[in-house]
Amino acid sequence: MRIGVIADLFKLPLHMSIRKAAELGADGVQIYALGKESNLLEMGGRQLEELKTCCEGEGLAISAVCGDIGGHGFQIASDNPERLETSRRIVDVTRRIGCDIVTTHIGVIPASKDNDIYKIMSSALRDLGSYASENGAVVAIETGPEPAKILKRFLDDTGSEGLGVNLDPANLVMVLDED
Repeated sequence: MRIGVIADLFKLPLHMSIRKAAELGADGVQIYALGKESNLLEMGGRQLEELKTCCEGEGLAISAVCGDIGGHGFQIASDNPERLETSRRIVDVTRRIGCDIVTTHIGVIPASKDNDIYKIMSSALRDLGSYASENGAVVAIETGPEPAKILKRFLDDTGSEGLGVNLDPANLVMVLDED
């Protein structure tokens, strides 16, 4: 089994967090796109290449980039154009540093397919999933806010190969008491 850590949890500048992860014997790191210690969207090509080289030099894979943009996810139609643009940029920067997985929270998926929020979220995620797929990436939706069967149905409804699941069993148990 390979072990990875979230770089931001060390509360150090990003390159120091990467070194700390290697010192602890991790195999990989997950980096926040919009982290407290760094913002990948503000980095230029040279900085991104240095980040990639730093991880490689420490023997670490970039296992995923957390593309969480906070708030309500993709539940409000008028906010989605900006949120989708930011998410596309996160997909682009993720690919640029040699990773193909973006993890994120999308907001709570309503149980009913007839719910307007369900339709808004489905449209937005279909768009984002298509973009991810076209660019060799997957946007992995974190489990926990809704039961697994609702998330599965949502993914089936979007029909996008660019969407997947970031399985967090602890969330399923803590939030939903679901095994």
